[in-house]
Amino acid sequence: MSAPDFSKETELYSVIEKAKAHDQAAFEELLVSYTPLVESLVKKFLSTNPAADEEELRQEAHICFYRAILRFDTTQNSVTFGLFAKTCIQNGLVTLLRSENRQKPVSLTDEALAGASLPDPAAGILEKESYLELCGRVQQELSDYEAKIWWLYFSGRTPKEIANLVGKDEKSVTNAVYRIRKKLRKTIPNP
Repeated sequence: MSAPDFSKETELYSVIEKAKAHDQAAFEELLVSYTPLVESLVKKFLSTNPAADEEELRQEAHICFYRAILRFDTTQNSVTFGLFAKTCIQNGLVTLLRSENRQKPVSLTDEALAGASLPDPAAGILEKESYLELCGRVQQELSDYEAKIWWLYFSGRTPKEIANLVGKDEKSVTNAVYRIRKKLRKTIPNP
């Protein structure tokens, strides 16, 4: 993925400001420059979620890219636009896939029941032990605030919903989730 062809950051910020002012040509210039980023993220999410609708992912990625343009603060210099856009797109795609998974109807037709196998009691015990181990690790590694954020996130709530519940802003919750995931990745081995 090559970097966008803006010779200076100030030139990029100028184009972003024009796009924020609804300049269609500026938006299209940004979109063309960042299409490799958008496409690579869509492909990444498709590779890990093969049942996902590619066109729906692409549309969501473009919407998130547009929102990133509108929300990017060109007066700061701590985060590049590329990183900001990438994070916005990734978060949007994760949210989309989560909401789709929550909305899938469960059908218990006769055919489904006939083909279903009985649950393995040993697998249920192992699953419960794994869950209890996860709970223990979360309690050990995270502060009370982080644990509260994690369990709300783990239950399927969005950062915006969590922010409303705990009285923090959405960006603070998103950053906390990122830190928590990083901590847990270091302490919980991959299967």
